[in-house]
Amino acid sequence: MPLNTLVTTRRPSPRRAALAVAAVSLVLALAVGCAPQTPVASDGSSETGTDDSATTLAVTSPEEVDAGLLPANTYNEAFVNAGSRGCGSCHGDLGLLMENSGLNHIKIEGEYGKQVTIADCLPCHRQHWVGAGPYYGDMLHERHYSSDSFDGNCWSCHAQDSSGEVGEYQWELWDEYKYTASLGGFPEDYFDDRVKGWLQQRGSSATGSMANMSLDAEPQLDVSLSQDVLDEEDVFVLNNYGTLEVDVTQWGLNVTGVNEEKTLTLQDLQALPQTEMTVTQVCYTSAINSPFAANIPMKGVLLSDVIEACGGLAGGTNTFALAGADGWATAYIIDFMVQNNAMIALEYFGHPLTADQGYPATLVIPGMPGAPWVKHIVALSGLEQPAEALVNSYALRSDGVTSHKANSAWFQSDGVTAKAGEPLELAGYGFAWSGTDLIAPLATISFSFDYGATWHDVPIPEGADPYQWSTFTATWTPQAPGTYMAWVKATNADGFEQEQPSGLFVVVEE
Repeated sequence: MPLNTLVTTRRPSPRRAALAVAAVSLVLALAVGCAPQTPVASDGSSETGTDDSATTLAVTSPEEVDAGLLPANTYNEAFVNAGSRGCGSCHGDLGLLMENSGLNHIKIEGEYGKQVTIADCLPCHRQHWVGAGPYYGDMLHERHYSSDSFDGNCWSCHAQDSSGEVGEYQWELWDEYKYTASLGGFPEDYFDDRVKGWLQQRGSSATGSMANMSLDAEPQLDVSLSQDVLDEEDVFVLNNYGTLEVDVTQWGLNVTGVNEEKTLTLQDLQALPQTEMTVTQVCYTSAINSPFAANIPMKGVLLSDVIEACGGLAGGTNTFALAGADGWATAYIIDFMVQNNAMIALEYFGHPLTADQGYPATLVIPGMPGAPWVKHIVALSGLEQPAEALVNSYALRSDGVTSHKANSAWFQSDGVTAKAGEPLELAGYGFAWSGTDLIAPLATISFSFDYGATWHDVPIPEGADPYQWSTFTATWTPQAPGTYMAWVKATNADGFEQEQPSGLFVVVEE
């Protein structure tokens, strides 16, 4: 991989660097009853900031039948009742909800002004799997139906679709269903001219949608890309094992499987050649449209320099078992880590790591999601294993449920407002895991304003750093008022597309 982003010096020199935290697991949202709604700002965020308030389709009280952000008509109010469905009709930030749930849950904070939603819970809790926790379905149903404050029913949280062959039905979460074309009353063929014509003839709407969703097949769209580093305060926090305070006087990095086995102190690491780079950290279990990604300028010691300082690898050593002081552990092929400029990071944002960031040292593997970024690292234990037994599961396991190797997100939340004929700036990012020949980097970010009938593709410029995200500013000028669904998706250089696009409700006024 290109090394043009690396700056190596032979003595430590404090500089500004950037963002932070480790990412590993996600979130289980337990409902505690309906909360009153708060106003939604024009950028889609809650006007009350970080309190437990909702920013979703729900705009009025969940106790009333209403259309939410959808256009007001009989279908949306009486038959969809969008404003009274989904987690956001009763709850706000589910990260705060979990913090006050009484459960021993991971520390989780979403950023960019976005709240933690049920989408962020699903990668870890849609099934029971090692390292993630229990399946959420039984727990949530019991919590809701045993609560005196819950007066809803199955449809408060769910929707039923009929995508596929006649007679095939899908029982879905409303908070996923609402971003699909099925919300218009028909599945898959929503943008089919025959479907739209059938509805138009029956007077549903000029757009051919029972929900009267507006479409823009030829958007006036101007997109600019960059690889920005945002403010450190906009960086997410995910701590699988809580916040650990390490006594650096008792801390050391034990390195084995090398010719000169050593335990390196923080001072030892600071005396080695220092390298600076900017790398994107993304949680391994990031959901579609997740706020759990950030570009982080950092400074530390390349793994290759650590190995050299220990006299090189001992014969046969091809893997390091990685362990943190908090108990987190994994293993990785040494060649893969070295080829991708793995680093023992000592600084983010030009300052020593905080406890949440993994003080005093975090192993960083550029291009890989956050799970193998071992915080408070205390051991690089050399192993001899056949290649097929080596642990690269974080690079290879992108199943579209627990993980997404190509992903994108909007920085805004549902409810963005605009004026017809006036430009609206929408922002977000695209990112793809990458690393040598194992997995391909981000190649394209694409936009649609008609449920994917047409796409506006924006290629990633040549020379872009594959270890960093690409942030975008998409300036869209809607020509007519209405409620629109803006989609964005990421595609990597192998042609792999994120499993579902990231959706955003935009309300365009006269």
